[in-house]
Amino acid sequence: MCSSDLSTGIRMTAAPTPRQSVRKYSWLAHLPISRKILLGIVLLLGLFLIASSITLYTQNQQETSRRWTDHGYHVQLAIARQQRNLQSSQLGLRGYLLSLRPSELDQFNTGMQQLDAQVPVLRQLTIDNPLQQSRLDHFESMLAQWHKEAEEKVILPLGKLANVDPRQAAEQSDIIGDDYFAHRSVSMQDINHVLAQMNATERTLLDQRSTHLHHMLLVNRLLSGIFALLSLALGLMVISLTSRLVTHPLRRITNQMNRLAAHDYGIEIRSVDRRSEERRVGK
Repeated sequence: MCSSDLSTGIRMTAAPTPRQSVRKYSWLAHLPISRKILLGIVLLLGLFLIASSITLYTQNQQETSRRWTDHGYHVQLAIARQQRNLQSSQLGLRGYLLSLRPSELDQFNTGMQQLDAQVPVLRQLTIDNPLQQSRLDHFESMLAQWHKEAEEKVILPLGKLANVDPRQAAEQSDIIGDDYFAHRSVSMQDINHVLAQMNATERTLLDQRSTHLHHMLLVNRLLSGIFALLSLALGLMVISLTSRLVTHPLRRITNQMNRLAAHDYGIEIRSVDRRSEERRVGK
């Protein structure tokens, strides 16, 4: 229902019914303009903070996975060095048993020194893994036993053959070798088996860590895409609400004020049922 102001010619439209008002205006319409703008900014900042926090968490997880992956490679390299040192010592012992050359004995001793030097390194690398530590203890005890038997049953007896006739020395060397291989308590296969077990465990851990790293990369990409879409949707929503609840009403009021300033009294001013700047300006 409309009423006419006879003195000015300005028509005032009655306010909509409460049900119409509820349908047409939400609680956002009753907020001041500053709070509407602030709400949009807070929503965008909140989404940005959530996205940044999740991204930071996934990046930390990726860095941890990369660090453990590098650690696994270092452990495998240390195990491979031990396998080479063990093979060098074995070849030196066999060569000395066959030829009695001092160079072969030097190779055996050098290999043993490198084996002993690498044990603390490997122990430090596997300090986080009790299973690998127990295997390393077993490896170290078998290595010491193998070294002891090689010294007592091969190197010392062969050293006594330095001044013996070469033919007789060769015969004695064969006897010493046969006795050693028949009565030794630790073989190279036993020691290598422990190293192979350690290497297999590290390879399994490395595969698991690589899979976890790949999973974290996929999660990070997925979350980045989701938050990008959410940011776009929220940004469009804020723009739409700002245009509908702030820009359009202010533009309408500005147009009405300009028409009033131009002495145009035929305009229609709606009665606004809002607790915002638009109501105060429209009065």
